Amino acid sequence: MTLVNWTRERGLAVALLAGIVMLVVAFVLTPLLSWHWRLQEQREDLEFRLQRYLRIVQNRTAIEANLEQIQAQYAQLSYLMRHDNPAVAAAELQQAIKGQLTGVNAQLTSTQVLPPRPDGNFTRIGVKVRLRADIEAVRSIVYELEQTEPLYLIEELDIRPYTSTRNRNSNTNTGLLNVNFSAVGFMLRESP
Repeated sequence: MTLVNWTRERGLAVALLAGIVMLVVAFVLTPLLSWHWRLQEQREDLEFRLQRYLRIVQNRTAIEANLEQIQAQYAQLSYLMRHDNPAVAAAELQQAIKGQLTGVNAQLTSTQVLPPRPDGNFTRIGVKVRLRADIEAVRSIVYELEQTEPLYLIEELDIRPYTSTRNRNSNTNTGLLNVNFSAVGFMLRESP
């Protein structure tokens, strides 16, 4: 009987040792291994991000050089207004219109600066113009404005015969026209 008890005690001891080993594995080794695997995944993720950022930094100098080249090309475009301030650009447009009126049979009635509007990578600078002129002067003004640099576009052109308030009842044709139009120029839009 002592042999049976001893074998039985031995079996219990082995089972108890196996239970203790399983508890150590379950409560100590498993969390340690899990923590190690999480750290390993974080390290791999950080290495991947570092490689991606290094590629971005390596490409940054090439992108900056390309951006400077594009900005230099924009600066060389003579079609754009050169001012940074829309109010100054609008004043330049008004002066260009007034300059076109010298030497032709035209009388400037009014000019009105239109608010600047964003248009893609550009800002539209506009001036609404009213004048009185004969047909040859109108042709000359429109042609010269659209041929100058920087480029000015004529929009909303409205031409009507001029009738004075004194001669409204008479059918005399003075040859003068009331002309209304908007002249528009473009400048580079400010980078945000």
